[in-house]
Amino acid sequence: MRILRTVMLTLLLLFTGAALAEITIDPATATMDELIAARDLLEAEIHAREAAMTEAPTQDAAPDADVSPYSSGAYRVGVDIPEGLYAIYPDEGARVSSISVRATVNDEEQLLVFESVRTQMAVELNDGQRLDLVNAHALPLEASPEVDPSNGDVCNGGYLVGIHLPAGQYLLTPLKGTLLPSYSIQTGPAGSSAIILNFSVVHEPSEISLEDGEYIQLNDCLLTPVP
Repeated sequence: MRILRTVMLTLLLLFTGAALAEITIDPATATMDELIAARDLLEAEIHAREAAMTEAPTQDAAPDADVSPYSSGAYRVGVDIPEGLYAIYPDEGARVSSISVRATVNDEEQLLVFESVRTQMAVELNDGQRLDLVNAHALPLEASPEVDPSNGDVCNGGYLVGIHLPAGQYLLTPLKGTLLPSYSIQTGPAGSSAIILNFSVVHEPSEISLEDGEYIQLNDCLLTPVP
């Protein structure tokens, strides 16, 4: 006689001390959708814990030594992380880092922001939203370090003028061997009701002017101050 063994699984996934999902399933009777949901939750938790074991900062320490970064994981804005402006950085050694923001904690459809994080970017978070960091970490914008465009450090990322770099005249130079070097200037960071002021493909070195409060995103372009 064949004996069937039934295993009951209870998945309680904890992110930053708060349970976001709890599923109890019987693998013998569960539907395919339930099994896939359980698998996805386990993979997300394993991914978050592996990322948390790596050293988080990839740039110089933030000016405020008392501010700790929010590491990889899922966060309820207004509960696990305060609403506001944040700088996002890839974890050291990560091959692929990303950020996503959804309209609500349980909303799997309305994706407000999804970006791969190559160097850094900025995002605005509002109460009730859900933030997911994969191989990435977040710092409050006021605690994020400035970059020095004169050293060739400003490339492939998002930068808030007046916080990460000063307003002024800059030279955009496309990186050699890249397919589509481009940039965009917005009235604010990702996740906000920002308006795109300009988007251009950069075929040759060209000058632009940046003002405080603007947000510039670079793709395979180098930004340096005009001498």
